[in-house]
Parts: sequence; structure tokens; C-alpha cells
Amino acid sequence: MEPIKDHDPKQLGDWRIMGRLGEGGFGTVFLAERGAQKAAIKMVRDDSDSQTEGHERFRLEITALEKLVDPYIAKVIDSDLSGEVPWFATEFINGPTLEAKVKYEGVLEERNWFNLAANLYHALTTSHAAGVVHKDIKPSNIILGETGNKLIDFGIAHVSGHTRKVNFGDFEGSRPYSSPESSTGNSVAGMDVFSAAVTLAFAGLGRSIWKGENEVQLMRSINESEPDLEGLTEFQTTFLRPLLNKNVSDRPTSEEAYKTCLEILNKLDGGQDSLNLKKWKRATRNTKSRSKRLKVASVIALIPLAVVGVALNLNDPVSPKSSTSSSNTSSSPKPSTPEATDSPSISSNGATDTSPTSKKIQANLDLAKKYYEQGDLSKALTYAKLAAADGNAHGMYDVALILADQGKNNEAVVWYEKAAKLNYGDAFWNLGALYMKMGKESLAIKSYEGGAAQNNIGSINALGFYYGDTKKDLKKGLTYYLKSAALGDVMGMSNVGFSYDELNDKDNAIKWYRKASDLGSVDASLNLGYLYEKNSDWTNARKYYERASDKKDPTAMYDLAIVLGNHFGQGDKGCVLLKEAITIKSIEPDILKLANQAIAKGCKSTPTVSPSPTPSAQTKITDGDLTPAPSYTGTNYSEKISTDVKTSGIFGRAFLSSSGWRIPLTNSGNESVPPINRVQIRDSSLPYGSWWNVPYTLKDNGSSGWTAEVSDFGIQLMFSTGKKVCPEFRLALVQNGVVTYIWTKSVEPCTVP
Repeated sequence: MEPIKDHDPKQLGDWRIMGRLGEGGFGTVFLAERGAQKAAIKMVRDDSDSQTEGHERFRLEITALEKLVDPYIAKVIDSDLSGEVPWFATEFINGPTLEAKVKYEGVLEERNWFNLAANLYHALTTSHAAGVVHKDIKPSNIILGETGNKLIDFGIAHVSGHTRKVNFGDFEGSRPYSSPESSTGNSVAGMDVFSAAVTLAFAGLGRSIWKGENEVQLMRSINESEPDLEGLTEFQTTFLRPLLNKNVSDRPTSEEAYKTCLEILNKLDGGQDSLNLKKWKRATRNTKSRSKRLKVASVIALIPLAVVGVALNLNDPVSPKSSTSSSNTSSSPKPSTPEATDSPSISSNGATDTSPTSKKIQANLDLAKKYYEQGDLSKALTYAKLAAADGNAHGMYDVALILADQGKNNEAVVWYEKAAKLNYGDAFWNLGALYMKMGKESLAIKSYEGGAAQNNIGSINALGFYYGDTKKDLKKGLTYYLKSAALGDVMGMSNVGFSYDELNDKDNAIKWYRKASDLGSVDASLNLGYLYEKNSDWTNARKYYERASDKKDPTAMYDLAIVLGNHFGQGDKGCVLLKEAITIKSIEPDILKLANQAIAKGCKSTPTVSPSPTPSAQTKITDGDLTPAPSYTGTNYSEKISTDVKTSGIFGRAFLSSSGWRIPLTNSGNESVPPINRVQIRDSSLPYGSWWNVPYTLKDNGSSGWTAEVSDFGIQLMFSTGKKVCPEFRLALVQNGVVTYIWTKSVEPCTVP
């Protein structure tokens, strides 16, 4: 606590101000007391720039807190919004923030960590059930009080039924803890689920799980990189991974996370109940997304030594791919399986479920899920009907799904309609899909429209596909996809790009494909790669094919292999990709055929790659060795630097030759080579550029000494800035994932145009 300032109030209502607890962009927080009672009072700052938005935020924050009664959320105890300077008081929680706790006392041990996780997701379950999305979950907004942790600061919360405009691309919250969809201008419960998981990772590691030295790099890491969870226990890692899915619809709900925490805590406390976390990862929703397939037109001359060479033409677009099926010819979404994955009080996508819930109902839903997963539909139906008999919409929805699986479509329709009447969002969607299957198109559209009116994303996308693909009315389909995208749905963004693509609006197509690709859409990355390929922009084509290929999409792996072989002279890498692609079960039959053809034509023999020259004392290389590594093939951010890293200068400056950049390490082939295992670069023309690891090869140049050689083309490709890069090099030794030694010497000012 800090002393109050001269312009601070001494009294607010019945509360006497004792001191300052903190200050933000729109408000100041004071410690106050009324008799023996203490409170944290937030007051709108009195400067004119903060007044308008500050008042709006106060109104919504109080509205949010008054809706929430939960032992792990700080509650409102007093307020006055009618005065010249509005304020409200919440219970005072005596304790440090999670951020301070970890900073000064270290990370939480596993049992306390899961207790924190359970309490946090309990608070979010209460919040989301009330239609409140916090939007700023982070360690400094969790206080570890004497009676347990409390979630605070709902200053930028979204409250259902209350409007506060946030534009697409605007960012609210704290970037290191934000979700991939945080810049869409929309508010969905999954944002909190993701941010809470990042916060918990900090509580267990004391560091960020993302890489990046500035906001742009950090955002890209959040959108594209796998989280670095090394150092957490097996239980912690298994628990967090599904919560950190890039696609919001693939994450478990806050309630599912809470229940899983309780199961793990029971196990940690010696409970005898079996714990099976294999099914914890939430199944991806059966959504639809468009993709373009590429087919072989002809085989061109092959570059020797297993370089793949295949000419490609665009085939007609195929039906949108299902996330759970390797082939799909249906023109509408299929019903998802009745996993008890959606909160009993909130439908999975869109409308608010108004039906009752209780421990008894949830127990029946859990049993229905259990027997369904075991394939016992009869028992699953029995328990789903018990939940439905108590008026629960989720139970009605599950009954319908099971009946549809049994081929009892007319009975399933009745139960879907019951769930839809109680505003169970996905009931509209799956009812529409069932009507389509039964050939009742008009009823299907009516059901989809009912779901769309409730902001059910599945229904909105189904309408976009119906009008855009079935009816060939691309502009009408686009209106629905735009609505889906506005709700933060990544697949909707990708389909907006596809619609513009088909309408020959390439600028908007690229714009929306990029948004979806940045948020993890494989289809958007594929289509971007194809657009760039059509324009012979092989650098960007490779970039986006690689982005999709990194997610082990076999079509992308095939496309990338062809581009690498035809345009980058890397047929050996192409062959490796092709051989891996054909082992993936989800590969499309036509892509499998093409990949096998390419392997037969261009990969007949095992690629013979000459080993890199190595120093005579070379032994098996690991990150911990003190002998120089002959090469490195990765491209990524530099590892974390040790707190006591050693530094010295390298022998000579880097210079650009016809074959690439060369960094001299010695002036004689007889001298010892420094024990490097990384070559790192940054663009010296940028004042705050990040260091990147780049591929290199050590080369013995005889009497002139050893050099580390780096491809100039690879550098240009990595940065893709449209101009020559001015590389500044340094060499590093990485041991156990940490940079422990750096050899560096600045380069001459860049003179390359």
C-alpha cells in the first residue's frame, strides 16, 4: 500500500480512505475501512481523458460482479455511481497476487497448483454461466488470500446483453496471457479458458511459455507456436495442452477443466478412483471448412538425386473438410457425438441454455457419456433420458444424438426440437443437418436460421455453405461467413477468404486467409500457399505450405514437397515429407495417389547427401557437448540465455560469397574450432531485431581455416521483408536448452540496397 496523494479523496461514502493499492488506465484502487470492515475501492480517475470510457467500464464491471456469486471471485459490497466521481467497493483480500507470489517465493508445487487451477476454473464456470467473459485473466488479477484465491478486475469484461464496442483488430487485455482470438473484437468464454491456462503455466514455471522480444513476435508465437511446457509435471502438462488449443472451439469448457482438476486432485490425494486422461483432450467440433485440392497435370524432368518435380494445376474446390473424417461428400455438417463436453448451463455454441441442472442431472449426463464411449447405446440412451426427464436440455440433445445414431431419425427430430426450445445452441445445428439428411431442405434452413439468430456458429457456417456452395450464391454465403468470423470463428474467417477468392477479390481473400492462418487454420494456409504459387511467389507459397505442413496436414506436406523440389533444389527434404505424408491416416485418397506417384518418379533411391565436413575431434553431438556441431538444420528463435552467459569475439567478420554467408572461425585448418552448436542472426538494420537460429554447416577450407556457412537465400526467405536483409551474426553454445556461451562481433553497416 502507498500513501494517498494530495488530490485523492479522504472519504467515499461511509468509507475512510487508508491508502493506495494501485492505479490503472481508468481507475484508482484504494484501501478503505468502515468500522472493522475493510474494502478495496475502485474510483474512476478524474482526468477528462478517462471519464467517458471509465464510466462505461465501471458500469459494466459492477454489472458483471453483481451477477457473480462465487467463493473465488471478489464480491461487490458497496457502490455509488450517481456522484461526480463514481466508485464501488469489493471485499478486501489480504494476500499477494499470484504474480508476486511466484516472483518472490517461487513456483507452486503440484498439489497447490491444481488447487489453484480448480478454484480458478470454478470462478470461470460461474462467470461464463452468467454470461460474463473476464477477458483479462493473468497472474496480477489473482489474489492468494487467507481463505483461498480470488479473481479480481472485471474492468474490460464482456457482459451478455450489454454492449461495449470493440473493433476487429483492437486488443484488450495483457498480450503475454492473451488468446489467439483476442484481437477479433469479440468475446467468447474460450478466451478465458486459454488465458487461465497460460496463467497456470506461469504459476508452475515462473516464466512465459511463448517466445518473442516484442508484441508482434509474441502475438505470432501465441498464434502459431507450440507452448513451451518443459519443466511441468506430467499431470500439469496433460491438463494444460487441450486448454491451449489454438482454435477456440477445440478447447474444453471452464466447467470441464474444473471437473478434471477435481479428479486429478483426488488422485494426488491418494484416491482410489481410476483416472483416465486419454479422453481429456476435447474432440474437435465437426465443423466444415473449404479447401482446394491440387492434382497432377504432368510430370516434368526430374532433378537428379531424388528431387521431386511435379507440375500442378488447380482442380475444382471440393466439399468442405470435416474435422473428424478423412473424406466427406455431405453438403451439410454432421451431428457431433454426445460427449458430455458442454456446460449444462451454457450451450456449446451460441444460445443460453435455460434448463435446470443439478448433481443428479450431471451424474446421468456423465453416465450417458461413459456408455456412449463404450458403444453401449442402449445404456447411454437410458441415462440421457433420465437427464432429459428432469428438464435438462443437454440430456434432450444427447437423446437426439443417440437416436440419430440408431437410425431413428423421426424420434431424434422430436428431441432436438425440445432442446432447441430451451435454447440449446447446437440442437438447431444438428437438427438442420438431420433434416438435410432426410431430404427436408426447407425445414433444415429454418432450423439453421433459428440457430443463427442465437449466434450458434455451427448453424451460421451451415447457412454460409448452403448458399455459397449448394446454391452458388457466393455473396449471400459470404454474409453468413462474415457473421461467423465476427464471432471469432477461425473457420468462418477462412471461408470469408475463400468466398472473396471465388469472387476474384484477391486482396480481401489474402487479407482474410492471413487472419485465419495466423489463428491456426490449415485450410487458410493451404489456400494462401496456392494463391502465391499461382503468382509464382515461391517464397510466400513455401511459407504458408510450411505453416500447414507443420500441423501434419498431408495435403500441405505434399504441396510443400513439390515446391521444395521444383523451386528450391531440396528434393531430399521433399521426399522425406512425401514419405511421412503417406503414413498419415487422414490423407485424402487422391493426395495419397499423387504422393506415391511422386515418390515413384522422384524418390526411387535413397537420397545420398554427403556428410558435412567435421573437425577431427568430432564426437556424437548433443546440446551438452563441448565439441563443435558440424551442422544445424532448425530455424527458430534463440533459446533462453543463461544468467551467467560467457561472451567473447569471433575470429573474423562475416562476408557474402557466391554460395552464401561465411563466418570465419579460425585462420588455419589446424586450429581448434569453438564448440558452437548454433549460428544466430538478426537484421542489423532493425534496432530491436530478435536473434534467430539458422541452418549452418561447418566447412574446412584448408590453410585458410574453418568457416560456418549459411545460405543467403535462406536468410532472405526467413525474413521475407521484400528487401535485402543486413544480417548480424553471432555464434552460440546451447547446453540443456540454454545459451551458455556467445561469440559475437558487430558487422559493418549494411550497404546492400
